[in-house]
Amino acid sequence: MPRTVYFATDRQPVGPQPAKDYAGIADPAEPERLHLGRATVSDGLGTEAARTVLSVETLGGDGAAKGVGAVLGDWLGAAATANAIPLLFVHGFSNSFHGALARVAQIADFYAEAQPKPVVLLPMVFTWPSPGDSGKAAYRADRQSAALGGLGLARLFGELAALPEAGRKPLRLLAHSMGNWCLQNAVSALAAKGKVPAGLFRCAILAAADTDADALAQQDKLGQLPVMADQVTVAVFKADPVLKLSDGIIGNGPRLGHGPAKGPLADTVTVIDYIKCVPIPGTPGVPDVVVDWHDTTWNSIFHQYYRNCADVRDDLARVLRSETSFPHRIHYADGTGDDTGTPPRTDANYWYWLQDVTPASDTQRGPPAP
Repeated sequence: MPRTVYFATDRQPVGPQPAKDYAGIADPAEPERLHLGRATVSDGLGTEAARTVLSVETLGGDGAAKGVGAVLGDWLGAAATANAIPLLFVHGFSNSFHGALARVAQIADFYAEAQPKPVVLLPMVFTWPSPGDSGKAAYRADRQSAALGGLGLARLFGELAALPEAGRKPLRLLAHSMGNWCLQNAVSALAAKGKVPAGLFRCAILAAADTDADALAQQDKLGQLPVMADQVTVAVFKADPVLKLSDGIIGNGPRLGHGPAKGPLADTVTVIDYIKCVPIPGTPGVPDVVVDWHDTTWNSIFHQYYRNCADVRDDLARVLRSETSFPHRIHYADGTGDDTGTPPRTDANYWYWLQDVTPASDTQRGPPAP
C-alpha cells in the first residue's frame, strides 16, 4: 500500500505556492530557508522496484503560516500515534526531490520486514539540493551542495532541539554516503556556534559514509556527533567500490571507518564492518560491479547495503530498536583480518558481522543502553 513520508528541504520551490515540487538548487534568496511537508509514495514490488510519488503537500516552513517547529511537532505526534519510530534520513549523491522521497519510502518498507522483529518507521527525509544528475562533474557539484545544505540541516537540528524533550526523544538519525558530508557540515556549524544539542537522537547510523576517516575524532568535523546522539554506529563495507571511485575523483582519501581515525573515538561509537556479510565484488557468483552513478541498481548493494542487504538490515534494526545484544557481531581483535589484507584491529570500537558467532561471548557488543 502507499506509504506516507515527511520531508524537510532547503531546495528552491517550483511552481505556485504551496509548492508541490522542489528544484535541484537552493533558494537563491535565502539558502537556509526550510520548507516542510509530507508525501505519499507508491508501494514497490521489490527492493529496487520503481516507486512513484503520488502526492506532495507542503505543510509549512519559513515564512509560512505554520512554522518549522510546528510541522516537526506534527510529524513526531503522528509517529507517536502510529507507534512508529521517527527517523530523520539524509540522502546521498544524485537524488532529485522525488528520488529522495521514493528512497526514504523504500527504506521504511525494507525495515518493516526486518527479522526477527520488524521496525515500524515514520521517516522524514532532509533533502538537500541535488538535481539527481550523474557523472564526475555532478559529483563535485553535489558535494558543494551537500556542504551548503549542512547549514539548513543545522537549522533543522536546532528546531528539533527546541521541541519538548518527551516528544523528540524517540528520534533516530540515518545518513548515507554523501549525506554524511552534509551531516558533517551541519555538526561543525553547530559546534562553531557552541549550539550542539545534547541527546537529540537515540541513535545515529552513518552508512557508507563519504566523509573523512578522522571525522569522528575531530571536533571541527563530526567529533560532536556523540554529544548529539546517545549511540553512533558507523556501517562500513571495506570493498565498497563507489567510495573508492569518489576518492579517485577528488582524492579525498580513506573514508570514515575505512582508515585510521587519527584519534580516540567516544565509547558510544561502534564501527561495524560488513565485509563478511555483503557479497565481495569479483568473487564467484557475484555480479560484476557496474558503477553507473545513479546508485540504484542491484550491483550497488556494495554501497547501498544498509537498504538492500537483509542481513545488514536485521543487524541495524537492532540499533534502531535500541537493543544491546548483537548475535552476529564479533570484536575485530577476535577475528582473523577482513580478507582484504587489513589485519585485525584492537580498537574497542571496531566489530565484524559474522554469520556464525559461536560460542556467544561478551565480545558481542551492542550500543550502550540509553
